[in-house]
Order: sequence, then C-alpha cells, then structure tokens
Amino acid sequence: MNLPGGMRNVQDVEWFFYNEDFAFLKWQQENIFDAEGVKILAPYPQGGWYIWSNKPVRTIEDLEGMKIRTPGTPAHVLASLGSKIVELAGAEVYAAGMQGVIDGCTRGPISEMHGINMFEPFPYIFQPRINDFNVVRLLTSTKLWNELPDDIKLVLSEGAYGSFLKYCDMQEYKDRTALASMLELGQIKELTTLPPED
Repeated sequence: MNLPGGMRNVQDVEWFFYNEDFAFLKWQQENIFDAEGVKILAPYPQGGWYIWSNKPVRTIEDLEGMKIRTPGTPAHVLASLGSKIVELAGAEVYAAGMQGVIDGCTRGPISEMHGINMFEPFPYIFQPRINDFNVVRLLTSTKLWNELPDDIKLVLSEGAYGSFLKYCDMQEYKDRTALASMLELGQIKELTTLPPED
C-alpha cells in the first residue's frame, strides 16, 4: 500500500521510471529535455519522505487538524484529509517541531533525517511514504550523445541504468538501517500505517 507520489521499494521506483506502460523517464526525455538539447542517462531519485509527527497517526481521522509542514503534492493530499498545511523553510522544521509550532512534517530520506535527529521533535513515523520525490539526473548533451558510436552508447546506457538501481538499493538499505537503529534505541516510539479500510 502506498500514498500518492510515494514509492515502496526499488522495484516501484524502477517501474515508475522504466516500465514500458508508464515510462516516466521516456516521457521526461520527450516532453522536457529533447527541446533543451539534453539527453538523460539516468535518474537518481531523492525520495522516501514519510510523515514524521509528535503523536501517532493510525487512521485518516488522526490527520485532521494536525499542523503539518509539507510542500508539493503531499500538501494537497494532506489538506484534503483535514490537515492544516504550514509553510516553512526546510531548515526551520526541526526548531518549529521542538517549539510546538507544527505537529509534523514530511521529510526524508529516513537516513538523512536520522542524521539530523528529526526523531527528537517527531518520535512517530507514519508509513507509507508520501512525497513528490526530487530527482537528480545524470545528463549529457544530445549533440555529443548522437556523435557516439552505438557500442559506446550501449555501455553508457547500461552503466547508467545499473548505477540507478545500485543508488536506489543503497538508499533503501541506508533507510532500513537507520530506521532499525532508531526503533532499537527508542528514538522512534512507534511506526504506524493506515488500516486497510482507510
């Protein structure tokens, strides 16, 4: 189960970008980058945002009235579920949580949030992920790409795809490790998710 914009695992991310039926990477190339003379070799998604909160979120009703800092699509999703969306710079989220200005936020990846002690103001994590994930891309000039021999294009394409999968796998591993550590140390009081009916 997942929320809009979220990916559960490496397979979801790979499907989103490369599956023939959806092929977001191909869509981006044809609708955005071709016109700029840029060739995408691989995406590196910076995603995996969860809802971090100062109280457990176990049902849709628990989100009602919560003051949550979140940008993009999650802001629309959470507002439609009754949350009060708070606009704050990312650098202000920790302090706002400690001062009780906000009840929660969407942030990630988990490993990065662990590194800045986001569990101190927000000791509850709600799954699944909810985010518009940002994507860093490995790019080259379309002109230079077209001048390459086919065998070199194949090597670069396969290498870029392999590095994309490795990157996603490493991010997932780091997040699992950080989450396990926070749970073991009691830094995260509870990991919650919606019941099937929600």
